[in-house]
Amino acid sequence: MKRSILIALGCAIALAPLGMALSGDNSFDHLQAGSITYRIPKEFRAGGDSDGDIFIKVRLSDWGPLERDAPGWEDNVNILITPQPAPIAVIYDHHYDGTPVGTPGKWTEIVRTHREEPDLTVEVMGSVYDIVIPDQDRATMPLGFMRCTRPNPPLLPNASCGLLFDRDGQRWKITFGRQFLHRYSEFRERATTLLDSFRKENQ
Repeated sequence: MKRSILIALGCAIALAPLGMALSGDNSFDHLQAGSITYRIPKEFRAGGDSDGDIFIKVRLSDWGPLERDAPGWEDNVNILITPQPAPIAVIYDHHYDGTPVGTPGKWTEIVRTHREEPDLTVEVMGSVYDIVIPDQDRATMPLGFMRCTRPNPPLLPNASCGLLFDRDGQRWKITFGRQFLHRYSEFRERATTLLDSFRKENQ
C-alpha cells in the first residue's frame, strides 16, 4: 500500500512540470493565417477568425501589448495578416497603376505623381488615397506598397498608411500614422520580427 502511494506520488511530481506547461498555455491564443500558426500571448488581445485572418495592435514606443488605444496614430501600430489573395504586384496593377481593369473611376485615377526622397514615389489618386511605392522592381513588388489617406479635417483628421506586402504565402498589412511614412521599412522589420517570435515550432 505504502509502495503504491509512493509510486503515485512520484508520478504526480514527475508530471507536475508538464501539467504546469499545459495550464500555462492558457495564457496564449493559437491563431492561424494561411499555413502558419502563431502562439500569441493573450495580453496582446490578438483577434482571429475562420477565414485565417489575424489582427493585433502594438505600442508604437516598444512594440509591446497596447494597453489603451488613444485616438490618432501617436501610440499604436496595427498588424493584419491574411491568406494571400493574389500577388501584390497584381493587386497594384489591377487597382492603382492608372490603367484599371474595368471602368475607370476616381478611385483608380492617378491625378499626379511626385517623389518623396530618398526612396518613395507618391501617386496622388482621384480619391482620398495616395499610393506610395518604395523604389523596387515594379514587376514583382517585393517591398509592397502603401495606401495612405490624406489629412482632411474634420472627416479624416488622422491620416494613416497601410503597408501591404506578401510574405510566406500571406498578405501583410501594417497600418501606422502617415507622419511616420519614411519609417515604413523599420515598421516592416519590427512587425515581422515580432510575429516570427510567436510562430509555432515545426512551421
